[in-house]
Amino acid sequence: MSPAQDAPLFPPRTRPTDDPAVVAEQRAEDYSNHMVPLTARVGRWQLTMSYWSLLSAMVWLFYGAPAASLYGTVDALIAIGISVATYSLINALFARWGRRSGLNNRRGPSDPRPCRNDPDRGVTGPHQQPQPLPASANWGRLITHLIGVRLSRTVLVVLTSAVVFLLMLTDVFSYPQSALTWQGVFLVSWVGIALTHYALVPQDRAAGPEFRALRLPRVTWGLGVWLLASAVGIHLAEAPGVPTPPAGTAQLVALVVSAVLYAVVVKLRPVAESTAAGPRGEVDDPAATWAECHRCMKAYVVLEMDREPASGSTPVCDACATTSLVPGRS
Repeated sequence: MSPAQDAPLFPPRTRPTDDPAVVAEQRAEDYSNHMVPLTARVGRWQLTMSYWSLLSAMVWLFYGAPAASLYGTVDALIAIGISVATYSLINALFARWGRRSGLNNRRGPSDPRPCRNDPDRGVTGPHQQPQPLPASANWGRLITHLIGVRLSRTVLVVLTSAVVFLLMLTDVFSYPQSALTWQGVFLVSWVGIALTHYALVPQDRAAGPEFRALRLPRVTWGLGVWLLASAVGIHLAEAPGVPTPPAGTAQLVALVVSAVLYAVVVKLRPVAESTAAGPRGEVDDPAATWAECHRCMKAYVVLEMDREPASGSTPVCDACATTSLVPGRS
């Protein structure tokens, strides 16, 4: 055993309530790089209302007219009804999973590094302010995970708005169908992986998948499955000479490919649970106890805390642990 492993573990500095500094910070950051504590989650009714608001979203006006013009009113209405039912069933599962585990903003089971653009973002708490561009949170997580730099929400919103503005200067109406097709392919490929993981990895259903950065590889086979399935779907939709039936079912094919390939990956390379000691086993209730991170000196819920071997196995929050893995930023 290494000297770090032989050395005695110092108990984490804990507290029974939220760290006020963290609460103030996360009003802007929306727990994008941390587990959402129980005190910051909304109840069932608020969560239901968050999803119900989607039913009145203007997007249905946008999709309805093109779908009716392309396939007829009856077929468009049938498709919208199927979409609502499918969306509701899948997100009922993800919402319960996110509510139990607090992983609504965390990385998904398919890959520990890419950010999870969660369908269950409504789980975060009532004390947080609505953000102008949810995409900014996704960019923030991606930048943090790749290069270890944390940009403020204001900077991210400005940059995202600038990109959107530049896109609006182009001939937007010349490529909306292709853009929506690509988006749909990437989305259904991710959903296929997430659902397959939920079905085939029972130990992750109760508390969510392992997400602590120090216990995960930098890249997993799930990322390759996601990219490959998406590439297959985009090829069917865009490549010349592809017959109409497969081209029209590109998203369905991508869904099937992602689910099948990820099932093969899970069977050939089962998800291994880390047995290393951590703060979770050192407190009575890790979901309702906060521990101080030795790097940022702020307290986060113990469920996300780990011990950093490179620093004498001292407690570290997941955001700081992720930053420590970026070359040159340890």
